[in-house]
Amino acid sequence: MVLSPKVTMTDSIKKREIEVRKAIEKREECPFLYCVTLPSNEKNLLDIHPYRELRKRKEYENPYVIIGLARNRKEAFQIVTDFAAKAAAEMKCPEEFKEIFLKYRDSFLEAEDETGKE
Repeated sequence: MVLSPKVTMTDSIKKREIEVRKAIEKREECPFLYCVTLPSNEKNLLDIHPYRELRKRKEYENPYVIIGLARNRKEAFQIVTDFAAKAAAEMKCPEEFKEIFLKYRDSFLEAEDETGKE
């Protein structure tokens, strides 16, 4: 598992950010944690996994990249909804949605500089 430098967190996770980051880094148990990840197959735009399931999986050549953290599945869906809303706000016609969404999603892989800006 890899945590995106721009990972989005719900307010409930921000309150325990140090604990969550440490658990992910060390692959330790961390209750009440759901992860929004880059997709495991090309047909999906994103995936949502309980952290406990990701923790149990073996590491693959392409690790799961976590771009969102939430306390539960409902909050994880809200993160995905927010991502979709941001992409929709930028599009001029419906055909552009997927391209804009993928561009926004992939921006989570870009490293931030010291000021928190690209």
